[in-house]
Amino acid sequence: MPALIQQFVEYFSLIGGPVFSLNATLVALAMAAVSLVAQTPATGGSSSQTARAAERVMVYHGGTDVKIPILLASQKPFAATNKCHNKQQATVTLSLVVDSLGRPRNIFFEHPAGNELDEFALLLAESDRFEPGSYTSVPVAIGGTLQIQMQACVEKGKDVSGHKITTLRLEAQPRQEFEDAPDPQQETMLTPINTPQQISNHLERVGGDVTPPKAILQPEAQFSDYARRAKIEGTCVLGLVVDAHGMPQNVHITRSLEASLDEQAIFAVQHYRFRPAMRSGAPVPVTVAVEVRFRLYH
Repeated sequence: MPALIQQFVEYFSLIGGPVFSLNATLVALAMAAVSLVAQTPATGGSSSQTARAAERVMVYHGGTDVKIPILLASQKPFAATNKCHNKQQATVTLSLVVDSLGRPRNIFFEHPAGNELDEFALLLAESDRFEPGSYTSVPVAIGGTLQIQMQACVEKGKDVSGHKITTLRLEAQPRQEFEDAPDPQQETMLTPINTPQQISNHLERVGGDVTPPKAILQPEAQFSDYARRAKIEGTCVLGLVVDAHGMPQNVHITRSLEASLDEQAIFAVQHYRFRPAMRSGAPVPVTVAVEVRFRLYH
C-alpha cells in the first residue's frame, strides 16, 4: 500500500489538523457466499529471492528469564473537533513480533474492525518502537499482540482531481497495549524491512511451504436495487492481492455478473480481512481469486 504509506507520512507532518486520507473505494457492505482460490502471481520474484531478504530467528513468548518488550511513548498528533459528523471508535488487535532492535515485524490481524481504522492501526503499529525484549538479559525477538484503541473523525469528500476520498482525523491519543503470546518459542522467518513497493513486487505462490490466506472477516454482499427488481442472480469472480498484513489490495473483477452487482462485490471484498498467507512463519503477499454469489430468496 505505497500510496497509503505516503499519506501517513504526510499526515504526521501536518500541524494543527492531522489528516489521513484513504482511497474512497474503501466503503460498503458485501458478500454472500464466497470461495477463495490461490492464483499464480502476475508479478514478482521467487521465494528464494524473498527469503534472502528475510531473517530466520528464534521467537520467544514470555516465561522464565524472558522480559517482554516495552512500547516506547510516542505522541501522535490529533485534533479534537466539535464539528465532526461521523465519529468512529474501534479496537484493533494485531499479531506481531518485536525484533531484537525493538522494531515491529510480521504484523497482521487478529481482530480487525472491518473499516478504515484497520489500515490506520497497521500504520500506527509500523511506526511504533519498543524497548527490546530479552532472554537471560540478551535482546531477542518476542512474539505477542498489540491492541490499539482509536477514536477518529471520518469525513467523505473529493481530492483536487475530483476523486472520492475518505479523510480520517484522530480525535484522541490512541491507546496501545502489548501482550506477549502464550505460544512456545519457535524459529520463525521475519519479514524483510523493505519499502511497500519492494514487498509488493515479491508475490508468493501458494503451495509447498506457503500456506493460503484465510478470511477472518467477510461482510455480506448486498443486492443493488436494480438487480433486485430485475431478479438478477449469479456469481462474479474477483482477483486481488492479500498483502502480508491480511488486507485486500488491487481488487478487480475477472468475471463479470452485472455492473451494479460487480460494484457491490468489489465493495464487499475491499472490506474483507484475512489471516495472511504464511511461509516459514512469516506473512507473505499472494494473489487469490474470490467468488461472490448473489442469490434471491423468496
